[in-house]
Amino acid sequence: MRICKRIGIRQPLLDILEEGKQAFLAGGCQESNVSLVRLSLTDRVLINLARALIYDPNIIVLNRPMVELSQECVKRVGAILREFVDERGFEIPPKGSACTRRPRTVFASYLRPEDTDLVDVEWRVEGGKVYEVSHAQVHNPAPKTEE
Repeated sequence: MRICKRIGIRQPLLDILEEGKQAFLAGGCQESNVSLVRLSLTDRVLINLARALIYDPNIIVLNRPMVELSQECVKRVGAILREFVDERGFEIPPKGSACTRRPRTVFASYLRPEDTDLVDVEWRVEGGKVYEVSHAQVHNPAPKTEE
């Protein structure tokens, strides 16, 4: 639940997750006991990100993870992904012991240049080729010239 809270999942959804967890631990978790909830796109993005972080993989691949998020949420998720890479995991105690854990990597595609502020390496795909680009090129692209 710590990961879900840090990501910013809404309290009503956290309550439903907690109820499901308690029912599962009590041995009574059946499909008929599960509350039906309509999830917004933001909720689905955050839940899927929480699932990925809970599984603690070596690599996370995200397709436009920030598109449906508010700017506040973009900053929080960006910081969480940065922590996942820097600390070699997320919410793994003790803090500062990252050098003893396996490396973590996040590959993500972004539509808005401002969403890339925390990335280490940026690539652009054009004409079937992949190019490494500088942060400045992403934020201040050269005007396209007509040929």
